[in-house]
This record gives sequence, C-alpha cells and structure tokens, in this order.
Amino acid sequence: MFNLEDANGFLWYVTVTDSGYYQAIPGPLGSTPNVYLNDNAGDSWQLVVTTAGFVQPASVTFNSSYPGGIVLVSPGGLSWLLQVLPGPLLQTTKLGPAMPFLQTTSIGREIEVVGY
Repeated sequence: MFNLEDANGFLWYVTVTDSGYYQAIPGPLGSTPNVYLNDNAGDSWQLVVTTAGFVQPASVTFNSSYPGGIVLVSPGGLSWLLQVLPGPLLQTTKLGPAMPFLQTTSIGREIEVVGY
C-alpha cells in the first residue's frame, strides 16, 4: 500500500483487494512519495492517480535502479505483485499468503511472530 497525490492535490491510498484488484481510495494517509517501476521491455514508469481515482503509469526517463514491481498485501493477508507491463498496462499477480514479519525480543535470541 502506498499513497499518491492527484493533480488537484488530493491524496489517494493505493491498495489491493483479496481478488487482486488494485484500487485507489480517497483519504489523507501520510506522505506521497513518487512511485517508479520498470517494465520488462526496458521502460520506466511513474505511477500516478487521476482526479477520478484511476491509477495509471506515466512514462519517465529509464532508470535501471527502479524495481520491477511492488508487493501489496490485501486485507485477507494475500501478497500481490503490482507490475507495469508493456503497453503500458498495470497488472497484479498473486504471490500467496503474506509472510509474517518477525521481531526479536529484548534478549535478541528468541523470535516471536508479531502478525501479518
């Protein structure tokens, strides 16, 4: 999940459903970093959101340091990879159940599953 700002300055929270549909939900939820992705054809894209809440890729100068996708976790705990395909088209691919994140205790040797 991440935030994007539209042309009118409104914030949108980008997430994915348990069915794999990415969506933008209006609401201020923090900062709005620029989100860049590379496709497998050698192009770079910035994810933007329209004033109607549609997430779409916008072409930018190629940068090899951009990732090929972003992992989003749905409310039901499923991991989805959001990618830009040539065209450009946005696509989500199911990766499986989200991995629990681990936190070490104050002793530093025991590991406890906190949640996912």
